[in-house]
Amino acid sequence: MAIRAPAERARLGRVVGLRRRRRNAERWSTISTIAALLASFFAGWAAWETRNGSLETGKATRASVWLQMLTEYAEPEMLNAMKELRKWRERDPANFANRFRALLLTAEENDETKNLDEHRRRVYSFFNKLRVLVDGGVIDEQFVSATWGSGTHTYVAQVLIPLERAKADALLKVGALTQEDYVVGNAIQDRLLTFFDRVAIRSKSVQSAE
Repeated sequence: MAIRAPAERARLGRVVGLRRRRRNAERWSTISTIAALLASFFAGWAAWETRNGSLETGKATRASVWLQMLTEYAEPEMLNAMKELRKWRERDPANFANRFRALLLTAEENDETKNLDEHRRRVYSFFNKLRVLVDGGVIDEQFVSATWGSGTHTYVAQVLIPLERAKADALLKVGALTQEDYVVGNAIQDRLLTFFDRVAIRSKSVQSAE
């Protein structure tokens, strides 16, 4: 057996050492890659859980708001207010809005004027709030269409909006409303009509499909 020279043994030692360091580096590289993959997996899983929890919370919130709206609509005060406003229109369909404006402009407020105005405020506030919630994505318009249809559109267009505009006319005349606010109010009323146009059309489509 040949005896290796010291220089040869030193060279072989360096080669063996390099191989060991390379294997160790490769081993740690593999471990680091696996660790990064695991970290990425758990980060993605945590993000999914957070998103899923947010979606569930959002659904619960929207459901809660929807139930509140249904409860408000079913209150006796709401139903009575809608009925009284319709009765007022039926007394004089051609001039009911003008008569309401005249009552508002009288010097002395009587119980009839006060009650009519409170009924108008309650009903208009509800339906406009419904529109705002749908436009804001809190309530699905499909739910609204399943509950309110063409009958509600007719009520809003023929009873509610004329009374709302008569109220605005009276406030403008006595200086309690600026011209700018008057224009803004009319624009909101137009949006309410457009909203219930859509609701009525969707409601008819659902009924036809059934």
